[in-house]
Amino acid sequence: VLGRALAARQIATLGVDASPALVEAARRRAGPLEQHLVGDARALPALLGNQTFDAASLVMALQDLDPIEGVLAGIAKVLRPGGRCVIVLTHPCFRIPKRTAWGWDEQWGIQYRRVDAYLSPASLPIKIHPGMPADPSRTTSFHRPLSTYVNACGAAGLGIVAMEELCSHRRGTKGARYQAEDRAAKEIPQFLVMTAQRP
Repeated sequence: VLGRALAARQIATLGVDASPALVEAARRRAGPLEQHLVGDARALPALLGNQTFDAASLVMALQDLDPIEGVLAGIAKVLRPGGRCVIVLTHPCFRIPKRTAWGWDEQWGIQYRRVDAYLSPASLPIKIHPGMPADPSRTTSFHRPLSTYVNACGAAGLGIVAMEELCSHRRGTKGARYQAEDRAAKEIPQFLVMTAQRP
């Protein structure tokens, strides 16, 4: 999806994924400015050789990789000086599988976000398609506190130059709690976008 959006702006892209099936599906939809390789994001320099890039992105991917240090170090090596990497994650503070949930406070009439655990890293099995109860497909998501991502970028030689917290566009159905739910959905971010730059 990102490759198509960038190609529409005449920007050439190279996508890397470990899944041959996903790479083949991407190739079928790709335009002439989009290339796709099967490979391990934790070993980019070996996969890409001497190629260098102006920018990189990890969209909803870094939380599914372990360890992350090799991924970020590899990106730092293939980025040109001044190159940036945009990292999009489910918010590591407020959207942790099996450790956060929405709650309702009857006394105050407000919706809140409950956080049961945060600082402890965890390997968590999650459904690939949560909206499809009949689909048993699962993957692993790795929870890490925000400091782990920031420190891993720094150790790789990437400085965080921008950060944005995004709320979900999804809203509940109209009803007695709608205003409180809508307010909470607009106040508690579910996604985090970090821009890291190579000096």
